[in-house]
Amino acid sequence: MAEGVADRIIGLYSLGNSTREISDWLKENLGNRVSDETISSITDRVLPEIKVWRSRILDDVYSIVWINAIHYKVTDERGCAVTRAIYNVLGIDKEGHKDLLGMYISKNEGANFWLNVLTDLQNRGVHDILIAYVDGLKGWMPPKVFFRTQYYNFVSSTRYGTPLNMSVVSIRRNSSKT
Repeated sequence: MAEGVADRIIGLYSLGNSTREISDWLKENLGNRVSDETISSITDRVLPEIKVWRSRILDDVYSIVWINAIHYKVTDERGCAVTRAIYNVLGIDKEGHKDLLGMYISKNEGANFWLNVLTDLQNRGVHDILIAYVDGLKGWMPPKVFFRTQYYNFVSSTRYGTPLNMSVVSIRRNSSKT
């Protein structure tokens, strides 16, 4: 298969298209239908790069970090539509550059899983966060994450004075709940 077509398949897959949708697109635009197995073998080529990206060493300090989970409907291994939480951690480094620090998938959002996410960030080199924005998830209360040699308490501030801020979207969403 031509490398350009393989790149197109990976691009379509990264946009969230299923193997069937990719095959339909190829048939419609290039006149060739490609099997699910072929599409899967092509998309699996990026797995080593993803593994390297997910384990890369991060900066030790981030000025601002946004921590949020987004819920998506996905197809599980049995072909059933299910909801999954994708935990996103976006940071601004000391030079002002934006960086996606990590993406993690779980069956649902919860403070215990966030503890795992934050521990992963610490293990990858993050020692200090100056301002953290979160979505107001109940249960952020006791989770503490070990940064430097002290505990970060993500309730209102840290021993280093890190303010915890609720995102405007979360404040607005939570204000409409009864």
